[in-house]
Amino acid sequence: MRNFDPLTHKYSVDGLPYVGVNELLIAEGLKIDLKKVVPQEALEAGWDKGKTIHKIAQLTLKGTLDKKSVDPALTPYYDEIRHFTQEYGVSPVHIEAQMWDDDKLFAGQTDLIAKTNKGLAVVDWLISGEKYLQMLCYKMLAKKFFGLEIETLISVQLFEDKPYKPLFYKPQRKDELLIMSALNLYNYKKGRY
Repeated sequence: MRNFDPLTHKYSVDGLPYVGVNELLIAEGLKIDLKKVVPQEALEAGWDKGKTIHKIAQLTLKGTLDKKSVDPALTPYYDEIRHFTQEYGVSPVHIEAQMWDDDKLFAGQTDLIAKTNKGLAVVDWLISGEKYLQMLCYKMLAKKFFGLEIETLISVQLFEDKPYKPLFYKPQRKDELLIMSALNLYNYKKGRY
């Protein structure tokens, strides 16, 4: 049975732990562990805001969010999510989808996989940072779990006080090899091979 614990952000199948995308990237030195450089209170505030914005995006994409129910302080995010989806012809394929690779004991949850006017894309809502390698992991998981060929990665930077900024990435084979190497090394160190 597949299990995801949202509090610890841990994945498992029948009790066997799977490495999550962020856990892998941090463990193998491909992403900074923010817990080590950002005060806990600031991290929690950012995570809470991020979760709320992701929920707004999820309900907006499903067509079930009434704008009147959105906190006025978050309305700019709602508006920019709507602008992005209209400008890029977003048609959701999977929203907040969990994906699993049973061969590599690897799992993750992407914000959005959608048909866009830039092709089939992994889309990530972003209020800070840069997530190319994270989105690349989602691309790889989408191929393994759903059989989808992702053409582009789109990181949508959302701001309180200015228009959104889309960042487009073309997945590179050399970077996929980097992720596979990190995953193999992680599993080796855990005694899984």
